[in-house]
Amino acid sequence: MKIQKILGILLALVMLLNVVTPVLAANEINDEDTQDSKNEIASNNSVELEKTTAKTTNEKSGEPTEETVATEEKTSKTVSATTKSAQENNNDTTDNDEGTTSTKANDTTSDSNSNTATDDDSDTNEEDETVWTDFSKAKYTLIKQGISGAAIEITGVTPIENRNYYLTIGGSNAKPNLDQISSKDRIRLRYDKDSKKLIADNDSKITENVELNQDLYISIIEQDALDYNVLVYGKKIERFSEPKYSDAFFATFVSHEADQIVTYFTHGKANNRKMQIKIGKITDNSILQKIKNEDATGFSDLLKYAKSNTGIFNKTLSADKDTDYAIQYNVGYGEKTNNELISLNGVEDGAYYYLYVKTDDENGKYISNEAVTLSKASSYKMNNKPDEWYMSFYGSDNFKWSDFSNNPGNTIDNNTVDNTIASGKIPQTGETAFVATLMVLVIALGSVGYINYRKYKGIK
Repeated sequence: MKIQKILGILLALVMLLNVVTPVLAANEINDEDTQDSKNEIASNNSVELEKTTAKTTNEKSGEPTEETVATEEKTSKTVSATTKSAQENNNDTTDNDEGTTSTKANDTTSDSNSNTATDDDSDTNEEDETVWTDFSKAKYTLIKQGISGAAIEITGVTPIENRNYYLTIGGSNAKPNLDQISSKDRIRLRYDKDSKKLIADNDSKITENVELNQDLYISIIEQDALDYNVLVYGKKIERFSEPKYSDAFFATFVSHEADQIVTYFTHGKANNRKMQIKIGKITDNSILQKIKNEDATGFSDLLKYAKSNTGIFNKTLSADKDTDYAIQYNVGYGEKTNNELISLNGVEDGAYYYLYVKTDDENGKYISNEAVTLSKASSYKMNNKPDEWYMSFYGSDNFKWSDFSNNPGNTIDNNTVDNTIASGKIPQTGETAFVATLMVLVIALGSVGYINYRKYKGIK
């Protein structure tokens, strides 16, 4: 019985040995492989050490060996492969983590390059800074434009493409507040390529300010795509001289039934003006002779004469209201101005008369302008009616000069014969009808001319 148990135990040990023996053999093989691998690594390290030593030696001598080059190429490839793998891992991580890793990587890169970027950013900011137009060499000129208008021209400036330029004008030299400037206060400047001028054309703001009794200052504003900038302010400009002789009048006539006095004085619609109108007979023949001979002193002498003479008509009247066309005085021929008809008594046929006008400054509010011209009168009677007359002004087709050669003195002899008009009294009966018809025709033609003028005078 004991023998059987012993045999059983021996049999079990044999079986266990059969199982354990292959496992131990496998472990021994692995241990051998591991040792061989370690030996190989050690051998490789020895080779690398030798190569490194050779490289160091060659570097000292300044001549790299083929082994050094091969090692460097191998190392470069290894680094590239490692970097590529890291980038792929970062991309995968970015996809999985909704871009968090990528953002951190970018932040890290930005931080690592912060010193270099500082200089680059500084240059970029300078490049992005808006460059405005140079007005340092600009010249500003206020000029007459049209009958009563004014314009401003600016030279010495090269505008920038796709920019807008504006001008403001007034009596203050302070820098304008851009937030308080309305579109009505800004006057658009246009650039004329032929003359190379920035021009603010006739604008009510210009004329209204020129008409006021004040110094004139302008500001220049430039607009780019996003912003406005005041380039110039407090720039004083000089006024131009207003006309003061016959060139100060346009399409002017005076008669017993209608009056039209139109001046070339600068005028804005917002300014309703008053004007002194004086008419008187010229008795100084030397003045007329000078004007006839186109002597430059003739009109200046006439201006002095008119200002000192009492005249046959002298009143300060309100000019036409709410018109930007001109400072003018109209009455008759259908005009609804409620103006007073200029009534003249004792107008002498063939005599010369001056017309003097002066705009009222209204206690210093406005600039006052004055001018003088002359006319030749025609007077006649029709059917025992009051005298009918009209005046043809200097420069018109109807104005004629008399011959002063028979009267060299300083006063005009009213009996001097004017060869341009019929002598003696107006004939009666049949001849009266003919002359009357002729006079009516003259007045009718004058009326037609006036109506046409009023129809087209708004065209500038």
